Amino acid sequence: MQQAPTSPLGADLSGLTARLASARLTDDQARQIIASPEAHRAFIASLCAGMSRAAGKRS
Repeated sequence: MQQAPTSPLGADLSGLTARLASARLTDDQARQIIASPEAHRAFIASLCAGMSRAAGKRS
């Protein structure tokens, strides 16, 4: 049986998955994020900021 890798991010992966699933992007927004490096960076930064706020509320 294989064990999942242990990492500091491991505990937050379910939170990240939930945030991605609930992002509620339109098709046009998703295409822009995929096509534009700047839009992709901004989207990932907003996800990270949300995760940081959520982690701060848990502590």
